[in-house]
Amino acid sequence: MFNHAVRLLILCVMLFSNTVFADVKIVAVVNDDLISNLDLEKRVAINKFFYKVDGGTAEEIALDALIDESIWRQEAKKLKITVTERDVAEAIKQFLVMKNLGNIDFKSYVETQGLDYKMFMEHMKSKLLWNKILMLKVIPYIIISEKEIRDSRDCTVTNGVDTSVHIQEIIVPANVSDNESIIDSIMTDLQSGVSVENIKADKKDVLVEEASISVKSIDVDLANKLLNAEVGDIIGPIKNQHGSFVIKLLHRADISREFASSNVDLKQIHLNVEEGKEYSNQISQLKTKATCENFNDIAKEFGLPEPFSFVMKVKDLSVKMQNMLQSCDVGKIVEVTDNNVVDIIMLCNVTPGKADDVIDNADFIKQKLYMEKLTMQSEYLLSNLKKNALIERYN
Repeated sequence: MFNHAVRLLILCVMLFSNTVFADVKIVAVVNDDLISNLDLEKRVAINKFFYKVDGGTAEEIALDALIDESIWRQEAKKLKITVTERDVAEAIKQFLVMKNLGNIDFKSYVETQGLDYKMFMEHMKSKLLWNKILMLKVIPYIIISEKEIRDSRDCTVTNGVDTSVHIQEIIVPANVSDNESIIDSIMTDLQSGVSVENIKADKKDVLVEEASISVKSIDVDLANKLLNAEVGDIIGPIKNQHGSFVIKLLHRADISREFASSNVDLKQIHLNVEEGKEYSNQISQLKTKATCENFNDIAKEFGLPEPFSFVMKVKDLSVKMQNMLQSCDVGKIVEVTDNNVVDIIMLCNVTPGKADDVIDNADFIKQKLYMEKLTMQSEYLLSNLKKNALIERYN
């Protein structure tokens, strides 16, 4: 009876909105939360710019995300879970670091790209709420036994060094018709020297993502292929339940396990390639004159963009950056060029991590099992929340 009343109310709202606001249409309803075509357009733009989600499935992916986040917010409200301004500020700071955006006015940056800042912040807050829901309803019940660790232990003897790779994934989602022939065509294009940018422009359903990973954290067969490949090689096609994809190896490095688990205190100036050329003389002088104490002042004196200071776990940085910092002395500056980005980075401090192979290996296995269970249980929780919600999609 209640659901029937809700449906009638929704239909009334839809009729009213379609009459009064001809350009605004309801595309989905999650309980009493309405999602409009304008919401969808704004989220598609955000996903395209920040997450490189484009092509024929972009709207479907964006709508799925909006529905999930609506569920998260409603569940958080029931549980009286909130996020603080400090939570949000810390999340934005981490986002800037992960996206290599440096020390910028994030609101101005988002709006300059023509994106909706309010919607992006709602997206960030929704993720924080979901994390807190998981901390309350899932994480306390995840237990990893010693037997599970023993059963999963990797028996490979290491020398305290892990191989990490930076890869580019070219993905055709499973819901794209004829995805296998499309991925075969992409493979042929890549082997013929066609650039990834041209492939993406030509094939609208293709997703392109980049990631830095440790090879021991992935499937053994894929790990061996990445270890035996040369930088620039193409691996694939690989097929799974999510679709078909190929991998391009962009960078590979052997990183000390102790260094990878260390925290580094960095100062960073973030530039695009053109700015890197424009400021080349100033950068050369900065390398000879700057110390950790006067870095910001010298940068300002030379007219360089304002530096960004942060502490980061080494393994969370790009593989190329990890490799360069590994051979860098404290107090020295390195210049890291990646795609169309130039990062001027001063290493100010290293807080050593744990290097004991046996303990580290056990901890790694435990963390891997923990993440597998967390992923599985969070998907199960979201599935149950959806089953108990009134979700309607409209064309």
